[in-house]
Amino acid sequence: MTCQGVSPLAAKWDGWMLHLLEQHASKLAELVSQYDSPLHLHFPERMTRNAAAIDRVASEHGLAIDTYFARKANKCLCYVDAAAEQSIGIDTASFHELKQCLDRGIDGARIVYTAAIKEARGIDLAIASGVTIVIDNVDECGLVQTRVNQATGTPRVVLALRLRGFDFGDRVHRSRFGVDIPQAIEFIRESLSDESFADRVRWRGLHFHLDGGEPHERVAAIHACIDLVHQLSEHGVAIEFIDMGGGFPVCYLEHESQWVGFWDRIRRQAVDASLPRITPPGHDLSRVDRDGRVASDRHIYPYWQPHDAATWLDQILSERGRRSQSIAERLRASQLSLRCEPGRALVDGCGITLAR
Repeated sequence: MTCQGVSPLAAKWDGWMLHLLEQHASKLAELVSQYDSPLHLHFPERMTRNAAAIDRVASEHGLAIDTYFARKANKCLCYVDAAAEQSIGIDTASFHELKQCLDRGIDGARIVYTAAIKEARGIDLAIASGVTIVIDNVDECGLVQTRVNQATGTPRVVLALRLRGFDFGDRVHRSRFGVDIPQAIEFIRESLSDESFADRVRWRGLHFHLDGGEPHERVAAIHACIDLVHQLSEHGVAIEFIDMGGGFPVCYLEHESQWVGFWDRIRRQAVDASLPRITPPGHDLSRVDRDGRVASDRHIYPYWQPHDAATWLDQILSERGRRSQSIAERLRASQLSLRCEPGRALVDGCGITLAR
């Protein structure tokens, strides 16, 4: 096995991948022979550096940030253990992810349950373990209400409400998940009309998840959440944190020209059937109009990014949008903590795949 074509991108990880390939090529060849190809090597301890970069940016803005690793980015349990060792929380998107984390001894207070479809058994486990539950809609809130009222003991359940419908200026945020922000106050007030439920839960957070990685959209969403926090306080609901979800950028390519060239190939193959395809028929990853132009809504993650996760977060915290204060200034003034749930951005550089 030879090690050719190693991207200089390895330099951003202090060249550890390049060193591994150059200095231990024979050993790696033995491992591939022993375990077959492809072979995935994991170095979860490198999560520390990625998380520290996010923490450093928040600290420079005078903020405390709570980082939760989105497990769906990589299901290997070594990352759960590494997160626990490094005081990183865990974002779980299913019952099994939640149970595995609790079985590994992770404190429920360091776990958030964000599954789009939450099973009753997952809700029960979250309630019993002190896990924060993110509520998506009326039906889900009703199910949580039922399970909380049936739970033994006197659990104090922490809830966060997922929001949608933010005004981005040129468009309104649409999502299958979450409650429209204009309905959020009535939604929470209605849930608390059940006195038994109200005594056992605490609405402590506002959560959102946005597709894409546009910083100005995060800025608009966080500003809207802060406004809502102040409105909720007038109704006796004390929100403590805003959770901006994931979407932190990761760059997988050396040059932007590679990304531009890829989309040029997609455009040309979509309008010229005689060209060799780089994707299967019917999978052009975006819409192409009659003039042969690829529409802007490309249904694939941007593999080239101009910013890393830390620079991107710094831009968000520094921006004011249409307000007089920056996001960081408003969060500090409102005594709100910020949460985030990166996935790929935390495991960036944590592994390599070897194949014949």
